[in-house]
Amino acid sequence: MQKALADVLREMTIVRVKESPFVGIMVDESMDIATDKKLIMFCKIVYGGQIKIEFCANVTVPDGKADTIYNSIVNWMNSVGITFKNISGFGSDGASVMTGRLSGVGVKLREQNPRIIHIWCAAHRLALQVSHWAAKKVPYLGRVQEMLVAIYFFYEFSAPRYNKIKELKKIMREKVKKFKKPTQVRWLSLQDAVIAVYDSWSVLILGLEHEVANAPRTEGGAKAKGIGKDIKTFKFIATLCLLRDVLDILCKLSRTFQKDIIDIQQVNSMVRSARDTIASFHTINPPTVEDLLDQIDESEEFRGISLSCSIRDRLIFRNIKRSFVRNLILEFNERFPEDGMSDMQDLNVILNPKLLPQQQAGILNHGMESLQRIIEKYGSAAAQQDNLIDPCRTRDGYLQFKFFLNGNRHLEVTALCLMVSNDYAEEFPDYCVLAGIFLTVPLTSVPCERGFSLQNRHHAPATKQEKFING
Repeated sequence: MQKALADVLREMTIVRVKESPFVGIMVDESMDIATDKKLIMFCKIVYGGQIKIEFCANVTVPDGKADTIYNSIVNWMNSVGITFKNISGFGSDGASVMTGRLSGVGVKLREQNPRIIHIWCAAHRLALQVSHWAAKKVPYLGRVQEMLVAIYFFYEFSAPRYNKIKELKKIMREKVKKFKKPTQVRWLSLQDAVIAVYDSWSVLILGLEHEVANAPRTEGGAKAKGIGKDIKTFKFIATLCLLRDVLDILCKLSRTFQKDIIDIQQVNSMVRSARDTIASFHTINPPTVEDLLDQIDESEEFRGISLSCSIRDRLIFRNIKRSFVRNLILEFNERFPEDGMSDMQDLNVILNPKLLPQQQAGILNHGMESLQRIIEKYGSAAAQQDNLIDPCRTRDGYLQFKFFLNGNRHLEVTALCLMVSNDYAEEFPDYCVLAGIFLTVPLTSVPCERGFSLQNRHHAPATKQEKFING
């Protein structure tokens, strides 16, 4: 029965994929709980007038080499019956095996179809950016992470210690929040660890002091003394406040990137807002830091704990903040350059009604450079029958299409592209093609990550459930 259901579901997926004008492929590799190398594949398609993310394959592979991954993709394409001409984009996590300039999977796919747009997943780029600065760019931030890990392990495996923290929190009428361990496996998990310690800081100080007082000569007492000495400083709590504010901004950005369906305009606007907000911290203090300074200036305490703060302490923290912000902005500019994903940016200029100038004179000249680059990419094949768009017709029809966009300024770019694909294929055939490409190029490979999480919930290899998923 399960096999029959799996066969039906697989056939339905194949039907949807084959009916989509273009297909965007997302892949990722991982180990399952049986330590078998797995390659998981999802596709981004347009079906029934909507964008859909389809699970396509989860296969065991002998290794994670580029040739192996490429051959697995080709085998799936052959089994479904789609050609390289149907592939609009390829999304990956940015690993060298995927993005290598000489022999990466993206290069091998583009050898078959140079028009394939290879996207380095925005969520993975952001996660790499955050993990990069913490340990390497600003040394004290690495030290803060070490302290967060030490706090986690000090309480995680000792019920009496944690119960004492809970009692103190109830007495002080604070919420009980479990300490978290920052990890590279989960995106931006550092935020959870920072918030837990920030919210519990005063209780944590009292709990550590209680541990020292009751067991001064024990290993636990020595650890508590060391942790307390490190975290009961202005430098630590101020840096923790800074992290709390900055990570809140970055996690909003990450949540946007972790959506199954996002478009380049959403990426642009969220990256710009996050970068500009963090850049403003060069000259102003973020709100949590400002609250800390106000409390110290008023009472020389923070949350009832005496806290000294000399001019030198403030200068040291100011240097940490400036270095942190400067390096974050450098990372933003490197991983999210203004001209990044140039093909998608050009398509966005051509297809997005909200980017049109307000005045008619501006509309006349809008997007001409982007259009020329797109025509060269999709309409300049040596054999005319291999062109996806007609160069002359696309160029001649652009003015009318722009005024069509002008009449639909209220629409977001994704909604506009769906409307063109669904209702205006005859009137704007070339722009219908461009809309289909725009809609199906995957800007993230997040569905693959979620697929692996689902896969690893099965607690034994080759179970009926796994066979059902893999067919």
